[in-house]
Amino acid sequence: MPLSFLRADKKAHRRFGRDGEKMNTKNKGNFTSGRVFLPLLLFMLPILGANLLQSMYGAVDLLVIGQFETKAEISAVSTGSLITFTIQLIIGGLATGATVLIGRYLGEGKNEEIGKIVGAAIAVFSVVAVILTVGVYLLSPAIVSLMKVPEEAASGANTYIKICALGMVFTVAYNLISAVFRGLGNSVTPLLFVLIACVANVVGDLVLVGVFGMGVSGVAIATVGAQAISVGLFLFLFRFMKMPFDFKLRDIKFQKPQAAGILRIGTPLALADFLAQISFLAIAAIVNGMGLVMSSGYGVGTKLIGFIMLVPSAFAQAISAFTAQNMGAGEHARARQAMQYGIGGGLCVGVLIFTAANLFGEEMSALFSTDADVISASALYLRGFSLDCILTCILFGMLGYFNGYGRTVFVMAQSVAFAFLVRAPLAFLASLMPGVTLWHIGFVTPLCTIFEITVCILYYRFFRRSLVRLEY
Repeated sequence: MPLSFLRADKKAHRRFGRDGEKMNTKNKGNFTSGRVFLPLLLFMLPILGANLLQSMYGAVDLLVIGQFETKAEISAVSTGSLITFTIQLIIGGLATGATVLIGRYLGEGKNEEIGKIVGAAIAVFSVVAVILTVGVYLLSPAIVSLMKVPEEAASGANTYIKICALGMVFTVAYNLISAVFRGLGNSVTPLLFVLIACVANVVGDLVLVGVFGMGVSGVAIATVGAQAISVGLFLFLFRFMKMPFDFKLRDIKFQKPQAAGILRIGTPLALADFLAQISFLAIAAIVNGMGLVMSSGYGVGTKLIGFIMLVPSAFAQAISAFTAQNMGAGEHARARQAMQYGIGGGLCVGVLIFTAANLFGEEMSALFSTDADVISASALYLRGFSLDCILTCILFGMLGYFNGYGRTVFVMAQSVAFAFLVRAPLAFLASLMPGVTLWHIGFVTPLCTIFEITVCILYYRFFRRSLVRLEY
């Protein structure tokens, strides 16, 4: 984003003067004045809750399968949920483009532009939903083959992925709805709707698997059905909601400035999340080649880590929205404070999780499997990975700040580079070591994160100098 644009924003903010202050009092979701830490924390907590519940889809699937089925079904669902999680990352990254633009215009006081952004986002994401549905369904067998899923689990993994592909429109819709509300500074509404979906998914899993014995197909159908219920309920209630912008059906079109802005900001993040996750899938393929116990243990371990990473991820999303609004208002010092508070808050939680992973790895793993060998393998992976619980809080806080400023190309470049030049090669080399365990595989990730943090600090110093001139 050129400096001339930021200067214009700063001048515009000074020109707004008291009008901007009036808007702040009317819109509780506006973060451009007042305290920083408490509003950031209160905004982050519902995001964390929503992400936690959304992750419960795959976790509940794995939990139910682990209690009623065999290791083959555990491996199938863990691999299938890795694929669907990757797709959710892509959608979420792309949706960040809408969050940042909405936050920016809210900070500038241009609420009349927000409806156009929402309409353009619906048009863009409709196309995305069609492409993902067709692509994932048709490529499912090839994906399972590339993942080197154990033969006993290959058919189940293919079934899980295909069923979830058919419900892709609901996954896309939920992520877009969440992106819009977070850009407006409202993180509570997405939490309520994902809570409904999570409850529906738990009930569906228990009925379809526990009662009707549908196995992998049952958990996949329950996941899709739960998302459909959540999105359907939102669409029904939307007409009764009071929004801070005007929106009409005719706004749903490919308006060039708005659609281009969403894609310009969101596409690098979608690519970064996708390619970074590909490196984790490559590691999963390496582990799958080490046997069924290793594969199942890695699947359980990564599912637990998915929950652990929700904390820094929630702070990053909150920082992005907070930064975008303050960028629009020209309040660059507040944006920097949000990043610092976010990193500090994340670190406090990260230390606790690091301790828990090392002391209670077996107990945590036992939540998803009753097999002693799988539990032991998963606990080893958690202990190797655990240092990243602390390091990622620093990394994600900085990336959230860069995202809020629209510096998503840098975020993509560093993420992809380290994923394929450091993480995946180190995991492959570790797998060749005599007596290798999942501890060695897990420790690869924090090693990679150390390099990423170093590069982000250097880039921040460069970027910070460009903003100093705008603050004074």
